Order: sequence, then structure tokens, then C-alpha cells
Amino acid sequence: MKRRTQTLPWILAVGLAASGAWVSSGPGCTGKSKEKGGKAARTARTESRAGGGQQAGRGAARPGAPEARKAAQVVLETVKDAGYGYEIQIPKGSKVLQKDEFGHTYSYVLPGGMMEFNVHLMKTGVKDLQSLVNHATMIGPKKIEEKKAIADGFLVVKAPQGILQEVWVSKKGKTASVTAKCSGPAKQKDMLLKICTSLKVTK
Repeated sequence: MKRRTQTLPWILAVGLAASGAWVSSGPGCTGKSKEKGGKAARTARTESRAGGGQQAGRGAARPGAPEARKAAQVVLETVKDAGYGYEIQIPKGSKVLQKDEFGHTYSYVLPGGMMEFNVHLMKTGVKDLQSLVNHATMIGPKKIEEKKAIADGFLVVKAPQGILQEVWVSKKGKTASVTAKCSGPAKQKDMLLKICTSLKVTK
């Protein structure tokens, strides 16, 4: 009878260990069930936190997106030079690259630094539409997209060269003639036309 009583706790212990309910760290117990349970709980908590972060990330707005769109907008302002004899609208914030007897050049670098609006004014002595075509095609592609007479002068639009395009306008004043070459992204052709056709000869 005494031998059967000592055997019963051992049998009970084995049964509890097999069922996964054995969590004691006492003699005869390895504590593996407790370790497995702890790891599973930690894994579940970690996955829960990660899932919440991913959901929050998907719902968050992209930082700086409105600022990037605002920076892409180009505002024009009027610049004048009485000595050279012109008035023209160029992108606000343009830098002066050249200003001498050979010509005046303004540059406005677009966001990203890879593209620009470049406005170059010169005295070419253009007398007719063909004369402006000759000046426009002297360097670079010869293909013309559009050419016509406009108020007080002439307009030539060259075919795009890759992602770039050129618009040429020449106008006459009372005693002077000024030609503007406006170059920039081909996708911004309307802006190039707006800049170049704003040219006024003031002398």
C-alpha cells in the first residue's frame, strides 16, 4: 500500500506535463511549457504592434506633398531694361546669367534642379519671318513646329528636342528690334509661349 501511494504523484505529474499544463519549475520539471507559452505571447504582442504600425503608415499623408506641388507653380514678373530697350515677363526668382551688349539671359531652375526656364534676349536685326527662322535654326534642330507673324513681330516654335523645346519671338520698336529665345521643358510649351510673347520693345 505504501509503494502505490508514492507512485501516484509521479503518474499525475507525467500526465500534467503531457497535457501542457505543467508550469512548475520544481524538481523533475524542465519548464519547457512555460517557455513556449512566454515566447508565443511575446510573438503575438510584437505582431500586433507591427500590424498597427503598418495600418497607421497606410493611413498617414505623405509629408511634403503639398509643398512640392506649390513649389512646382511658376509665377511671372515683369523685368525691364530701358538701355537695351525691352520689357518681358519671366519666372519670379530668376537669376541673371548675362547682362551685356551681346545679350541678357535669365534662368529659373525648376524644383529638382534638372530643368530650367531660360530666357535670352538679343539684338539680331530680324526684318521678316524667314529671317527669324534662319536665326532659330542656326544651331540645333532645323525642324519647325510653328511659324507666323504676330503683333509687332514674328513667332517661331521649334520642334521638341527630347524633353526640351524652344520658342523664338522677335519684335520691333520705333528705333530698335529685340529677339527673345525662350527654352525649357517641352511639357511647359504654354508657359514658354506666354513668356516669349510678352516681349515688348520699348525704344
